[in-house]
This record gives sequence, C-alpha cells and structure tokens, in this order.
Amino acid sequence: MKPEFHEDFDNPEHDPLSEGSVDFDMAAVERGLGESPCYVRDLAVVIGAIYSFATKGIDCNRDSINIIGRRFMALMWVVNPQLIKDSPSAQVLAGRLGIPRVVFARMTGRVSKHFGITNRAQAHAWNRGKAKPVNKKKCQ
Repeated sequence: MKPEFHEDFDNPEHDPLSEGSVDFDMAAVERGLGESPCYVRDLAVVIGAIYSFATKGIDCNRDSINIIGRRFMALMWVVNPQLIKDSPSAQVLAGRLGIPRVVFARMTGRVSKHFGITNRAQAHAWNRGKAKPVNKKKCQ
C-alpha cells in the first residue's frame, strides 16, 4: 500500500534561507546502489574514447594542437551546440575556426558515425545515413 501524501508536511530540518538544495553524500548513495565502481569504470572508458578519437593518427607536436582542437569542437557541436557560445550552426562555427564548411561537416560526420550520436541540426544531412549505435556493454 502506498503511503499517504500530506500536502502540509514541512520538514523541520529545512533551512528557509537555502535555495532548496540538500547536501548529501552522493558517493554513499552510489555505493548503496552498487553502481559506483561501474560508473567510474564506464566514465573512464568514455573519456578514453573521446581522447582517442581526438588524437587518432596524430603525432603530438606544435602543429597538431589545431587538429585536436578542431576535433574537440566538432565533438562538442555534435553532442550539444549550446556548449559553444551563441550555439552556432556548423557553417558559422567552421567560419569561426577558420576552416572550410565542408571540412567541418566531414569532421562532424565522423563524430556522428564514430560515437553513434547526432544532434537535431544534422537531421537534414541527406548523405549521412543512420549513425550506428554505440556498443553498450553491461557492467560486471
């Protein structure tokens, strides 16, 4: 049976001057759910995949920083264009980065195909095809 909901309930420990946030031990919650080790391992795998994508085939030297930066910008744009100031279109962002629009479009296409993600601004890309879903492995 579901407990009754009381609209007039007032938490006696609530600080009326706080903005409604509650401090609690998130790590303890994760440990209690048994998800913490899996989450950390999965996060490390994701970060490793991002770094690998950005640096693939590049000799790390002074000139490679531009390529790596452009790949990160393409990844950021595909994940969420709002991460970039003024949420620019791919064409506008390519201009800001000083690269041809076609080159940036290829970069964002590679991101979409590699990670299996797209954003709504890519919906009109007639030649993109469907992004392959990322392999999901169960945490053990």
